[in-house]
Amino acid sequence: MGVLAGIITGLVGGAVYNRWSGIKLPDFLSFFGGKRFVPIATGFFCLVLAAIFGYVWPPVQNAIHAGGEWIVGAGALGSGIFGFINRLLIPTGLHQVLNTIAWFQIGEFTNAAGAVFHGDINRFYAGDGTAGMFMSGFFPIMMFGLPGAALAMYFAAPKERRPMVGGMLLSVAITAFLTGVTEPLEFLFMFLAPLLYLLHAILTGISLF
Repeated sequence: MGVLAGIITGLVGGAVYNRWSGIKLPDFLSFFGGKRFVPIATGFFCLVLAAIFGYVWPPVQNAIHAGGEWIVGAGALGSGIFGFINRLLIPTGLHQVLNTIAWFQIGEFTNAAGAVFHGDINRFYAGDGTAGMFMSGFFPIMMFGLPGAALAMYFAAPKERRPMVGGMLLSVAITAFLTGVTEPLEFLFMFLAPLLYLLHAILTGISLF
């Protein structure tokens, strides 16, 4: 479940805190009362949820995997859909499912030595000239689109706060440009401006099309 499990755990912890952070236990258990009760109860509820998701999640995971295989096999349209859904799944961490299929499983290339390589990344490094469909479109977004978004956020900030936010935005923009790690920058606006994040996902899909 990846990051989604962490999100659910956080929601459970918040709900338990709001409900039982002030609970009073009998004297012989008083040490575990109040806020100390919260992690205990959270752990118990998470064990129950883990047992439930152990049965519920595998079909969901299989459906995601099947959908990912269809997307990866759909040519240019599939690569565009891949880019769009990839960005939408960033908050949950489930984009790694699509990445694994596209980058390490789909496609086949045999080099001069007879070695067989699968996946966009492996085929690219092996010298397959047709590889890169599910990678190249990310570079304009990582190197120019998101740093441009950081610049826009800088100018959108009140002038008196720009020195404070400028350093942070510069660091995450450089991270996206040099390493391709975009989550620090994307998480700055995906929840504050979800429509802009949706537009970002659409533009990513267009870039990969």
